[in-house]
Amino acid sequence: GAVALRLIQGALKVTSDPDALMLTTLAAAQAEVGDYRRATASLEQAIQRVANSEQRTHLEIYLNRLRDGKSIRSQR
Repeated sequence: GAVALRLIQGALKVTSDPDALMLTTLAAAQAEVGDYRRATASLEQAIQRVANSEQRTHLEIYLNRLRDGKSIRSQR
């Protein structure tokens, strides 16, 4: 959680145009530390950057999990 958040935040500082994968990683880390509001916003940005409809569908599933106050991590 917190370590992942620090790592992705560091990576984002060195890029001017984060891609959907980076933003999804940020959202997952934010959710892991309980910041669902920011996680939702980050994932919404990721969805805007995805052209592939299958990837968009997966990210929308993750977004619904966040809106329900759940992490993105798979619950098997």
